[in-house]
Amino acid sequence: MQIKLLKEIPIYIIILLLIGTCIGPVTSGFNKKTLQISDLNIERDNNKSNNDFSNNQLSLLGNPPGVEWSKVFGAQYCPDEGHSVQQTTDDGYIITGYTTSYGAGLEDIWVIKTDANGNSDWSNTFGGSSEDIGWCVQQTNDGGYVITGDTTSYGSGSWNIWLIKIDSGGNEEWNKTYGGTSEDTSRFVQQTTDGGYIIAGQTGSYGAGNMDIWLIKTDQNGNEEWNKTYGGGLTEHCYSAQQTNDGGYVIIGETESYGAGDWDAWLVKTDQNGDEEWNKTYGGSGNEWGDSVQQTTDGGYIIAGIKTYAIWLIKVDAVGNEEWDNIFDQYPSWNSMHSVQQTTDGGYFIIGDMEIEGMPATTLIKTYENGIEKWRTTPSGPLYSIPYFGRQTSDGGFIITGIISAGDVFFGNLFLLKMWPEPSPSFKLSLLFGKINNLSFNEDYSFFTAENIWQLQFRPFNFTKYNSSELFIISNNYLGILNQNLIIGVFKEVI
Repeated sequence: MQIKLLKEIPIYIIILLLIGTCIGPVTSGFNKKTLQISDLNIERDNNKSNNDFSNNQLSLLGNPPGVEWSKVFGAQYCPDEGHSVQQTTDDGYIITGYTTSYGAGLEDIWVIKTDANGNSDWSNTFGGSSEDIGWCVQQTNDGGYVITGDTTSYGSGSWNIWLIKIDSGGNEEWNKTYGGTSEDTSRFVQQTTDGGYIIAGQTGSYGAGNMDIWLIKTDQNGNEEWNKTYGGGLTEHCYSAQQTNDGGYVIIGETESYGAGDWDAWLVKTDQNGDEEWNKTYGGSGNEWGDSVQQTTDGGYIIAGIKTYAIWLIKVDAVGNEEWDNIFDQYPSWNSMHSVQQTTDGGYFIIGDMEIEGMPATTLIKTYENGIEKWRTTPSGPLYSIPYFGRQTSDGGFIITGIISAGDVFFGNLFLLKMWPEPSPSFKLSLLFGKINNLSFNEDYSFFTAENIWQLQFRPFNFTKYNSSELFIISNNYLGILNQNLIIGVFKEVI
C-alpha cells in the first residue's frame, strides 16, 4: 500500500518531504515526527464558533453505512416498543419489548423472531390483564430464549421482576417472579457460564434506600440462588449489566447517595457471588447517569450515558479508573443515550436519540478506539423515533430496535432497522502544509492548533486555503512531517 501510494505522488512533493525530513532534526525548537501511512482521523474542536472546517477535506470522518432494510411491527394507533434485540444463531433476530396492539392486557410483553431479512418467523405475547413490559432478551444454550421484564399482572407488589423462559418456537417453558410488596423492576438478563441466569434491576422492597440496584442469580430453572442490593440511603437505578471475564459482574446505573452531584453515573463491580469488589462514580455537580456498560478487549469497560443532556462516552480501566471521556453534542437540545458496544475494529457503536426539528430522532454514532467520532447518521430523519438497543451483526452491519412514529408521540410502533456494514473507504491523496501551534503528542494521537492551512488534493486536482485557526486531533499514522511550526504531509483521506 505504501509503495503504491508513493508512486502516485508527484516527484516535487516527494522532494519537498525529503527536504523537510532532512532539515527537521537540525531546526531549533522543533519536535519532528515522521511516520508511516496507514489511517487518518482529524477531528475539529466542536466548541469553536467558526464553521469554516465543517464540510471540507480536513474533516476526515468516515462514511456512515446506509439502511439495508427496515421493518415496523404493530397495529395503527396502538403504541408498541422494542427494547432489546439479538442476532440468533440462524442469522435471524429475536426482539422483545411490549405491545398494546395484541395480547391480553393493557400492555403485554412481546417477543418477535425474524429471519435474516427482518420478516417475522413467529411472535408471542406474555401477560395478564394489567401492564407487563419486556426489557431484555437473549438466546440460550439450548436454542431457546430468556426474557426479563416487569409485571403488574403477577407477583406480590405493584411491579415485580418477571423472568420467562421459552423454547425455540416461542412457547413458554417456565416463568418466575421476584420482588416484594413495593416496586421492583429489571433491565437486564444474561445466561451465565454455569447455565443459570443473572438479572439486574432495582428494588424498592429491599436494600438501604428508597430504591437500590438489585442483582439476582438463579439456577437454570429460574430458582433464586442469591440476591444482592447496592446503594445508600437515597435512590439508585440500574440500566445495564454484564457477566465479566473473571466470572463476576459489572453494573452501570445512577446514584443519588454517592458522588459529586445530584445524580452521578455509578459503576459497581462484583465477584461471582455478587459481593462488591469496588465501585466508582463519574460526574460533576450536575446530573449524570450511565445507561450501558460493556467489558472491553483490554479488560477495562466502556460506559455510555448522559451528562447534562449530552451523550457521554467514558472509557475506564479494569478497576474503574477513567482513561478518557467524550461528549457528543450539548444542551439546549435534549439527547438520550441507550446502548454502547465495542465493535470488531476496536471502536465503539453508540445508539441514542437527538432532538432534530423538535423531535427525537434515532442517532447512530461510530467512534474510533479513542472515542473520537468517526461517523454519525440519523436514518429515521425527523420522525419521532427512539432506539432502545443496537448491536453489530456478524456481517459487520448493525441491528437496532425501538419505537418509531410519523409524528404522534402516543402511537408509535416497534421498529427493526438493519444497517449495512461500514463502507470500504476510497482514498484521495493530498498535501497539507501550514503553521501549527501548541503541538503535543501521545502514543496514538497528535494535538495542535492549525492556521493558514493550504491543501493540494489530487484525483481530482483541488486547491484550498483555510485561514481560520482551530484545534485538531490527528492520528499518528500518516506519511509526513509534523513539528511545532509546520505541517507537511501526504494523507490518504476517507471520502
